Amino acid sequence: VRFGASALEHVVIRDGDVVVAGAQVQILRVRALNAGIARTVWGPLWRTGDAEPDCRALLRMTEALRAEYAERRGLVIRVAPPVVADHEGAELVDGLLARGWRRRGAAYRTILFELDGSLDVLRTRPREGWRRNLRRAASAGLEIEEGTDDRLFLEFLGLYEEMIDRKKFVP
Repeated sequence: VRFGASALEHVVIRDGDVVVAGAQVQILRVRALNAGIARTVWGPLWRTGDAEPDCRALLRMTEALRAEYAERRGLVIRVAPPVVADHEGAELVDGLLARGWRRRGAAYRTILFELDGSLDVLRTRPREGWRRNLRRAASAGLEIEEGTDDRLFLEFLGLYEEMIDRKKFVP
């Protein structure tokens, strides 16, 4: 929305009829320099919740992105795939580096957190800094209400309009 629909493109890789990877690519151009960047934020996506992860899907997608945006269009390309912090993540990073990609700054990581066990057990698993923030949030007295009725939507709209006014956003 921020950059306009014309600045977004979508790429999908299929294995037969099954989608195995996808990316939303944002194209940022500097017309005066005849240059630009193609970037995916939190992507490409390459895992589905019900299938075994296949690292080859991410590697195929990054090669397709490189072929289209870097080689064919001459753009700099930047990807930030959600990578799990485990052996699989290391395998993916090694695969990307072996194919000529370079790491720039801190990598985004997806961290999986098992939700089995009691609430007391769950609260002991994260690091101390995270647990401190969790205790602070729990003592803030917030209430969560979810639903689909019009009253909640109107309440949200009121908060949204207050934020727009306060921050001087132009929707």
